[in-house]
Amino acid sequence: MAKAKNAEPRVVEAENKMYELMFVLKPNLLESAVTKKLKEFSKFLKEGECNVTMEDVWGKRKLAYRIKQFDEGIYVVYNMEAPTTFISEIDNHLRIDNEVIRHLLIIIDSGYKYSKFEEEVDEDPDKKNEPKREKKTVKKDEPKKEKPVAEEKKEEVAEEKEEITDDNVATQDLASEKEEVVEEKEEEEKEDKEKEEIDKKKLDSRLDDLLSGDDLNI
Repeated sequence: MAKAKNAEPRVVEAENKMYELMFVLKPNLLESAVTKKLKEFSKFLKEGECNVTMEDVWGKRKLAYRIKQFDEGIYVVYNMEAPTTFISEIDNHLRIDNEVIRHLLIIIDSGYKYSKFEEEVDEDPDKKNEPKREKKTVKKDEPKKEKPVAEEKKEEVAEEKEEITDDNVATQDLASEKEEVVEEKEEEEKEDKEKEEIDKKKLDSRLDDLLSGDDLNI
C-alpha cells in the first residue's frame, strides 16, 4: 500500500472586516475600575492590529433578563476593523474575563453608521420647536342640580322687578307722547286765537271807518 503523504498545514490568509462588539460588565464595578479595564482592552485590540473606529460607553443599564444573578450591567460598544484571524482571540479573551457577564460580536457593512447612545436618548431638535398640543378634555354631561326654593324665589322676584321696570319705561314713553300731542294742540289753539283776534281788530277798524262816514257815498 502506498503511504499517505503528510498533508501540509493550510495557511489561512488574514482578511480585515468591520465588526461591532458589545459586552456587559458587572454593575458593581467602580468607575475607576471600568476605565482601567477599557484602557487594557483597547491595548489588547491594538496589539491584534484592530482599528477601533468608535467606542461608546452606555453606563449602567437594566438588563432585559437576569444574567448571573445580575439585573443590571455596564454596557460598552465598539466598532472596529479587525483581522478575521483575531476574532477567536477576542471571543476567548472576553469569555474568560470574570468581570464580563455577556458579550456579542457581529459583522457589519462597511457603510454602517453607528449613532451613539446619548444621541439616541436626546430628543429630536425638530420636535422641540413644535408647539405642544393641548389635550382636549371632554366634559361629561353632569346631572342638573336642583336649586333651593329660596334661590328660585329670588330669581322670580328679580324677573318681576325687570318686568315692572319695563312697564314703567313703557308708561313713561306714552306719557311723553301725550305731552307732546297736548303741546301741539295748545300751540295750534294759540295760533287760531291770535288769528281770530287779528281778524276781530280788522273788523272793528272797518266798522269804525264806516261809522265815521269816510267810506259812505253821500
